[in-house]
Amino acid sequence: MNQPNRFPASLRDVAILSRSTFSEYRSVWQDISIIDQGHHISLLAQQLRGVDNLDRSLVFPTFFTAAAVKLLMTLPNHFWFWNVVYYAVGDSTGAGLIDVGVIRRVLAQLRDRCAAVYDLDRPIDELTAHELAVRVAKGVVLFKGENWQHLNGAELVFNPIFQPQAEG
Repeated sequence: MNQPNRFPASLRDVAILSRSTFSEYRSVWQDISIIDQGHHISLLAQQLRGVDNLDRSLVFPTFFTAAAVKLLMTLPNHFWFWNVVYYAVGDSTGAGLIDVGVIRRVLAQLRDRCAAVYDLDRPIDELTAHELAVRVAKGVVLFKGENWQHLNGAELVFNPIFQPQAEG
């Protein structure tokens, strides 16, 4: 097989690069509907499928089950998407597609770690300025507005990752 470019070597490599790239947006709600058009994940999917071109609709099914994709697409931004993928790759068996059970397990682990540090049941309006600032910096509380690039007028909302997840 002709592989002129060895990067990305794995989905984990793509997740590491992508979560680093988007880390400054960990506290901002973003549209993630175009995440499957990312260069590195598309390139890796092409390599794994052994093709030069790959329809966008086949990128995620190269790595995840349909139910896993559906849950991943509910994440609030690119950083958290790639952070969950990073941990899911580590939590998966490495055989076959990453399924929704793995994604749910990762989300539960992230919530549990966060709950050990922060009271996730306290409403935003009851947090002190310091408590709120720390939660925003960590991405527990997000800015959500019309335009994620301009935060003027954005509201503060809890990151859904750190809220109870509905099964289904």
